[in-house]
Amino acid sequence: MDRLFIINSKGSKRTARFFRRNQAQLQAAFAGCEFLPVDAAKLQGLESYQEFDQLVLIGDDAFFHQAVNQFHGALLERNGQQSYAFIPDHKDGSVACCLELPSSLKGQIELLKKSPTLPFDLIRCHCIGTDGLPTNHLILNDALIRMPQLKLPLLFKTLVSWFRTYSGLFDRRTPTRITLFEKGEKRFEGHYLYAILLLGNKITDGPRLSHKRRFLQKRFAYYQLNGQDLIRSTANLAQLFADDGEENPNLFRGQFSDLEIRGLGDENTIVADGVPLGRLPASFTLLPKALNVVSPMTPVQKLEPAGVELGKAVKTVGNLRMKNPPMGA
Repeated sequence: MDRLFIINSKGSKRTARFFRRNQAQLQAAFAGCEFLPVDAAKLQGLESYQEFDQLVLIGDDAFFHQAVNQFHGALLERNGQQSYAFIPDHKDGSVACCLELPSSLKGQIELLKKSPTLPFDLIRCHCIGTDGLPTNHLILNDALIRMPQLKLPLLFKTLVSWFRTYSGLFDRRTPTRITLFEKGEKRFEGHYLYAILLLGNKITDGPRLSHKRRFLQKRFAYYQLNGQDLIRSTANLAQLFADDGEENPNLFRGQFSDLEIRGLGDENTIVADGVPLGRLPASFTLLPKALNVVSPMTPVQKLEPAGVELGKAVKTVGNLRMKNPPMGA
């Protein structure tokens, strides 16, 4: 396999330190492979990278997002079969969580040598860019709408603590008005405080919201906190991410494969995978199996809980559970 390692060591001090510590181990394990230090903000030469069978990206979630947008956008239009692997420079990333990557570098190297690939869904976002012009991006994991970008890493893991930190960064502006459409049909119109769009199971630089495996997704999750002050909104936070089916006028939740959000105002910012994209209005469209990534997950996993009779065993297919699988399954 013709493999290229791309390291964001020129754009991130943390990645540079990680690579200095592990460079000898990586180069010994993959002798003959090329290692290319880059700055994520200055990625160029798209055509030269297309000749490789696999790109191994070393850095954080934001670098993975930027690299996929730089390298894979053109290939996506031509149904390119290039695969991607990810070596995170820290252990708390959302991409590594979704891919269920081994926590140790040794385990990641062993996985990379085998390189089992998995089809990875993406989201295509059309929005107003930071320069005020229409643009589009590929989203790997999540998009935060009307939530400021955190400049420093968080030291806590809980959802409430994460939200309270964000609450302290909000100014005292009043909720703004938006309209949501699903395939042309209006689904919501009113005031909102912020919204989160999630394809994975963990918010970038934030808490994990679900233990579902990111597999064979047909829709992405959308969570919206409607117009209210920040103090009262904390009371609705737990229910916002609960899958209880209860109606709450202070919340709007849904599963979508295509979603358009219309709203005016520079405060309606969009930060995807930790990278500022622009602002509303925007559309989000699911792209199933758009990217081939290296992951230890397999499309079909068998689950046999202790104490469950063989005839009542549960078989997991992606996020679906099938009772009474056929004999021999």
